[in-house]
Amino acid sequence: MKLFYKIFLIIFCISKINGELLVHNSILAKIDEKCISVLDVKKKMDLIFLKVFPHLKESKESKYKFYITNWEQVFYDIIKEELMILDAEKKEIKITDGEIREKLEDRFGPNTMESLEEIDLSFDEAWDFIKREMVVERMLWYFVHSKVDQKITPEIIKKNYIIFCKNNPPIEKWRYKTISIKVDDKKTEKEIGDKIFNLLKISKKELDEKELKEKFKDISITISSECEISSKEISNELKEILKELKPNSYSIPISKKSRISKKDVLKIFYLKNYEITPTPSFNDSFLKIKEELFQKEYQKEYLRYFSELFKYYNYEEIDLKDLTPFEIR
Repeated sequence: MKLFYKIFLIIFCISKINGELLVHNSILAKIDEKCISVLDVKKKMDLIFLKVFPHLKESKESKYKFYITNWEQVFYDIIKEELMILDAEKKEIKITDGEIREKLEDRFGPNTMESLEEIDLSFDEAWDFIKREMVVERMLWYFVHSKVDQKITPEIIKKNYIIFCKNNPPIEKWRYKTISIKVDDKKTEKEIGDKIFNLLKISKKELDEKELKEKFKDISITISSECEISSKEISNELKEILKELKPNSYSIPISKKSRISKKDVLKIFYLKNYEITPTPSFNDSFLKIKEELFQKEYQKEYLRYFSELFKYYNYEEIDLKDLTPFEIR
């Protein structure tokens, strides 16, 4: 079972706390014949805290923040665990002593007893916690994970890859400049445009504004700064022009109305570079698509599984909003 704890309070919002940490113990719920108390929740949180924040095990402030932020979530996780334990007993799911012993050493290290003393937990309690944790992992594997695995077939992944391709077409990028030529006499517009285009065409390099003005001193010529545009942004009109060009080539002169002066202006487009980023291949996308589908289906199957457990064991959620199980005094 994945547990997502609100750790930002631990890391960023710790203030110095004086006094003793008090635990107001009470019975929170009853599953079958077992009562779930505040102390049960605290012991579970101590195990989690030691696992996630071993470097903060001596910090009372950190523990308090962790308790008040996560106790409700941990309580509901315990409820789910209890229901899965009952279900596991009914289905005769077994965990061997050897498996538990190995997990205990992985969790608490070779000095197990010393680590348990630091969190006020007996060996038998730790053994039971680890056993329960392993039962829960196995139950989730059998009745959630494996079912989702069966649903995510190669055919399903292929269908989703087709959708992925439609939503993620290849991305094209053009880097270009625009040469603007103002010609007052409409009759000479085409002749001047052709002269400038032919000069640009035979040139072996990209001509700058200064060079063009020296060759055509009586004509107003400006060259824009370099622009970059992608297929997501480009207009159809500009795309039609640029897609006909090879890198380091010029378009034929095109007469357009100036947006500012409303007069005719000749435009010549210079394509400096073109690149295309293809849609990732099926093989490259396979694991990503599979994981996304898995997470989506896992959530559905997880909710369905616990909905059935709650219904089967007649469990009803408890309102915890008025409870304050932890405080500093």
